[in-house]
Amino acid sequence: MKKAVLVLCSALLLISCQPIEKTARDSIAAASGFLNQAKANHPECDPQLPGSETNSICVAIWKAIDAQNFAINALEIYCAGPEFNAGGNCQPDANYKDKLKEALAKMREQMALAKEILQ
Repeated sequence: MKKAVLVLCSALLLISCQPIEKTARDSIAAASGFLNQAKANHPECDPQLPGSETNSICVAIWKAIDAQNFAINALEIYCAGPEFNAGGNCQPDANYKDKLKEALAKMREQMALAKEILQ
C-alpha cells in the first residue's frame, strides 16, 4: 500500500511539471484503462440491453465515458493546427486552455464518482 501511494505521489508530481496537453493525454489514457476494465466487468451495461439505463453502475460508467470524450474533444481543439491535424505535435491555442482544464476537471470528477460507485 505504501508503495502504491509513493508511486501515485510521484506520478502526480511529474504530471504537475509537464505541459497541460501531456497531462491531458496521460489523464485520458488512464481513464481509458479504467473505463475499458469497467465495461469488461459490467457487460450488463451494454446500452442495447433493456434496463441498463436505470442501472446506477451503468449510468456512472456512461457519464465517465461522456466526460472522457469531452476531454478528448477539448484536447483536440486546444492542440489543433496544421501540424497537429497531420499527426504532429500539439500546437497549443491559449484561448482554449481554460476550457481544456475545465474538461479535465469534469472528467476527473466523473471518474471519481464512477470509481466510488464501482467499489
